[in-house]
Amino acid sequence: MKIGISKDKIKEIHNFIDTDLYNLQTIDEDYALYSGRLVKEKGIFELIKAFTKLDNKKLHIIGDGPERENIEKYIKENHLEEKIKLLGYLSQSDLKEQIRRCTFVVVPSIWYENCPYSILETMAIRKTNCRIKYSWNT
Repeated sequence: MKIGISKDKIKEIHNFIDTDLYNLQTIDEDYALYSGRLVKEKGIFELIKAFTKLDNKKLHIIGDGPERENIEKYIKENHLEEKIKLLGYLSQSDLKEQIRRCTFVVVPSIWYENCPYSILETMAIRKTNCRIKYSWNT
């Protein structure tokens, strides 16, 4: 009981995914993909700023949240409309299609992620270059 919560009061619930719903043929249309809430703790601004420094790399952003207006403003002010596409909220089938077509998925969180659903979806679609690297500011 290091932080004041007894172990017997903690339950672990795992994310799960029906992989039969993700059996898709993958292709590479040469863009990176972020999908998730548009909030600071997900590292969305760090991701966007990183992509401004990469030549010939495109980023698609799927999701909605309180930082959407700030992201739209940043993209417009920095003339990044051709490089960074903010797609907003997408249906499950449209999201799967974006994952199927991307080169890779990025999870830039600056807080601890235990089992991101976006990673499970990416692996279920069988993107062959899926790598997970954790690095947080401490």
